[in-house]
Amino acid sequence: MEISEQVYKLVFGKVIAELRKHEDMGQQEFADEIGVSQPTLSRIERGKVLPDAFTYKRMAVTLDMTVGELDEAVDDALDRVAQAAQGMVGDDEPTPGESFLGGVMAALGVAAVGGLIGFAVAALVNELEDEDA
Repeated sequence: MEISEQVYKLVFGKVIAELRKHEDMGQQEFADEIGVSQPTLSRIERGKVLPDAFTYKRMAVTLDMTVGELDEAVDDALDRVAQAAQGMVGDDEPTPGESFLGGVMAALGVAAVGGLIGFAVAALVNELEDEDA
């Protein structure tokens, strides 16, 4: 499944925000731990920018994860968003050169996809909590 950079950034940001909250860390505390400013972390969590590789690794470590585990969490969230979106729009194929989620964003709008992302990430974090218990 091909995804757009915009969708990836939105999903990544939501995953980071939810995992940070799961660890009972505020934005300022987490930003300090990973070596960025709070406004930079806010932009990451809102899906405006992606972190560099060094910051990405520090995020994983601060969340008590490996980089691979963080990658897997983001990929799982992306898969859940795609499945939920497909259920909303049916089996229509994207036009040539368009990613499935890019087509969903065009059809439903960013707000609807944002809701799907929130739902998918919340389900993922709940599963991670169950694994921790």
